Amino acid sequence: LMLKKRIYIAPLLIGVFGASVFELLGKIAFHRPRPNIMPVYAEKLFSFPSGHAALTFFFYGFLVYLIFKYTKRWHVRVHSMFWATALTLAVGLSRVYLGVHYVSDVWAGYLLGGLWLIISITFAEFFLSFRRNNSSTKDYQNAPMPRRMITGTVLLLLIFIIVYSVNGARFTQQKILV
Repeated sequence: LMLKKRIYIAPLLIGVFGASVFELLGKIAFHRPRPNIMPVYAEKLFSFPSGHAALTFFFYGFLVYLIFKYTKRWHVRVHSMFWATALTLAVGLSRVYLGVHYVSDVWAGYLLGGLWLIISITFAEFFLSFRRNNSSTKDYQNAPMPRRMITGTVLLLLIFIIVYSVNGARFTQQKILV
């Protein structure tokens, strides 16, 4: 079934690439060190945000989006939502438990993954609406963009920028005081 849905490959790659790049930029911008406890696994890069949390949230969220789009049975939808949430939380908790991230790093990773999830779903819906409405022409300018998706993407981007800035400013103040 999903092999015929190649239209979702580009949004999936956009989300994975975008989340990875923003995660790396966040680590470079904030230089937040890892927790001082002895970690089970030593990481080399900085702590904020958690890339594992971001990519897990994005990937499982995108899978749930596809399941909701192509499955009408409610129990399949509920189970997919439950397991995606459970796995995403387990990955975040494991990063804190292993001593390689603070809780705020994991939450910022979830927020970053959510941002790229909404951006990817927006692209997927755009490509689908373009294909439905303009199957014979290649005019992307006339394809309708879902307004709710644009509004949600802009709001999530603003929230993400605020959280990034507040956490970075707070950490910078702590570094200056020490």
